[in-house]
Amino acid sequence: MKVTRRWFIGGMASMGALAGCKAVSVPAGTFAGGKTRLRLGIISDIHVDAALGDFGKFGDTVTLEHTLAWFGKQGVDGVIIAGDMADNGMLNQLQCVADAWYRVFPNEKGPDGRHVEKLFVYGNHDLEGHQYDKFDVRYFERDSFEKAKISRDPKAAWETIFHEEYKPIYMKQVKGYTFIGAHWRTWDGIPELEAYMKENGGKIDPGKPFFFAQHPHPQNTCYGPDAWGHDKGFATRALSPFPNAIAFSGHSHMSLTEEGCIWQGAFTSIGTSSLRYADNYPYKPNSKPGWVNTTPPRKWDVRQGLLMTVTDDSVTVSRRDFMNDASLGDDWVFPLPSAEPRPFAFAGRAAKAIPPQFAADAALTVKPGKEKVEKGKDKDGKPTETKLPTLEVTVPAATAAAGTRASEYEIVIEKREGGVHATRFAADIGFNLPRAMAIQPTSCLFLVRDLPKGTAFRFVVSPKESFGKKGKSIASDWMTV
Repeated sequence: MKVTRRWFIGGMASMGALAGCKAVSVPAGTFAGGKTRLRLGIISDIHVDAALGDFGKFGDTVTLEHTLAWFGKQGVDGVIIAGDMADNGMLNQLQCVADAWYRVFPNEKGPDGRHVEKLFVYGNHDLEGHQYDKFDVRYFERDSFEKAKISRDPKAAWETIFHEEYKPIYMKQVKGYTFIGAHWRTWDGIPELEAYMKENGGKIDPGKPFFFAQHPHPQNTCYGPDAWGHDKGFATRALSPFPNAIAFSGHSHMSLTEEGCIWQGAFTSIGTSSLRYADNYPYKPNSKPGWVNTTPPRKWDVRQGLLMTVTDDSVTVSRRDFMNDASLGDDWVFPLPSAEPRPFAFAGRAAKAIPPQFAADAALTVKPGKEKVEKGKDKDGKPTETKLPTLEVTVPAATAAAGTRASEYEIVIEKREGGVHATRFAADIGFNLPRAMAIQPTSCLFLVRDLPKGTAFRFVVSPKESFGKKGKSIASDWMTV
């Protein structure tokens, strides 16, 4: 794309406004200088589950209303929901989302009277959730079940419930900024998107950022190529000619504490995490474990989202946990216009990353763990249960240095006679929590039968940050089993 004179002048202004810095880390909740032009609330994967009226548990609307109300207090001009609103793809679930919206924003108005735009898209659960194993269609007679599905007529459902025209790909203007939303099509992504952007790209002001939302992550962008939840490349190809594009996507439930959720390359791509069980984290290359049984991360009470503020010369993204009403880390601030070098490109950030460290007196604890029951069948086909002994390894929380935190722990089983018996990885118990709540030990279980026999061994553990840089390791005493 040709860089316009306006774009160049804006770039010089942004360099001055940010004192030449390409990326700024500021305390969460604060914003870079310049007049605010646009403010957005951004969430995804809210998974409202009202098919059986089961509120107050997994799929309640309480967190959604609380989140929307907080956005309203921040003076947002619009709210992006990047899919998976109705957990089982039922009309009454989608209606619950709309009802929550209109309770907080009656007549699409915020507390200060400003118009607040709906910027929602369908995800796979909205259109396919009734097919998934956990949904029991026996609660419906066949005719009523067919009538209750969003997928029976997604267009009619949208227009009836949200009171606006449905288009598979839509374009809206909010305060002079362009928004494009693309509804779920297939697990591969949205094949029509490239043609749509070629046809409509000329309508987008190249001197301003524009915003795109779909449910899956654009391929090979946020969280890296190894993370689950990417499309097959349609969005990446469609947006790459537009350096001013900022894409938002959900689907993977990856935590916003992972620094890889913001990516900059040909455009900017940001994973929105989820407002329901933000418990996933991306494995790094060669680190997929033959899972150690770790203490499970906090799951159901981790509900995350974003607040974005756009000024003439910068974009600020704040990460928030809406269950605990706390920041998830420093704000991300990057300069406008988009012709500037990309401060949140992975390679540069990985090179500058600061590894987390254990405290000077930190030590591993190893003790017999809870037996694991292995079920099987005997030679006659009768069920059997075998109790397997384990060792429990407890890893103290790594100290979070400025701008970093432990994402996972590398656990090496080292033999005294030399060599590595096995390497495993475990998520930090608090990796998806606000930093102040994350400092707690992580426990892992190892089956005794999987440990070295006939030689002494020890556990050697290193803390790793999001881009894989390791801090100094600590080791257990030598032992035998």
